[in-house]
Amino acid sequence: MAATVLAKQSPIVTLEAFLSTYKNPDLPQARESRHFLEAKGLLPLLYTSPLFTEFNKLVSAAIWSGSISYGTSHRPLISLAIDENTLGSLDGTLQTLETTLKWSEKGSNLGEHGNAYSRLASCIPGIFYSSGSQESPDKKARRQVTLPEYYSFLVKHYRYIGGAEKDIARSIIADSLNLFLQLKVPENDRPLRYYLHLPENESEDVGKNLGGA
Repeated sequence: MAATVLAKQSPIVTLEAFLSTYKNPDLPQARESRHFLEAKGLLPLLYTSPLFTEFNKLVSAAIWSGSISYGTSHRPLISLAIDENTLGSLDGTLQTLETTLKWSEKGSNLGEHGNAYSRLASCIPGIFYSSGSQESPDKKARRQVTLPEYYSFLVKHYRYIGGAEKDIARSIIADSLNLFLQLKVPENDRPLRYYLHLPENESEDVGKNLGGA
């Protein structure tokens, strides 16, 4: 296989895809989110976007310990259910992305600029996206949970990526696995043995495919 150049890959999320999450992309809120993400270098979202590795941490936290779903206003919403260890690993990420967490009894949602990041994440090909609402949630077990296509692409092409771009690929893969491994649960009376809980899936075969991935 020929060398894989990340800078030459198609955008993970285009501007058009992001704006399509709004009923009216000319609304002030849509323009504000667009300009914020463009200033951050995250729109369009590219493998070489300067903050892509930090944004990936947020996406990975939503995959393994949260969800991306519709909120009460029928817009994408990232929710997290994270413990102190995971929260600590995201402190620098939240500061860099200039966002915050709003806490409630059920967990936490993104605060400042959360609308922009939730909409951007919802556009990523392969992302698990629930069509439920806070009042009537669409549980993960009813859908096939998959990994983002950008993650699978980097794993598949990793050996063919060179130079500084290999550092990007390595960081994406390592950070995603790190957030997944933070969910490990000790096995009773078995030192250094742990369970890893995958999200529920619609069938055993689908669950095995996710585990294999």
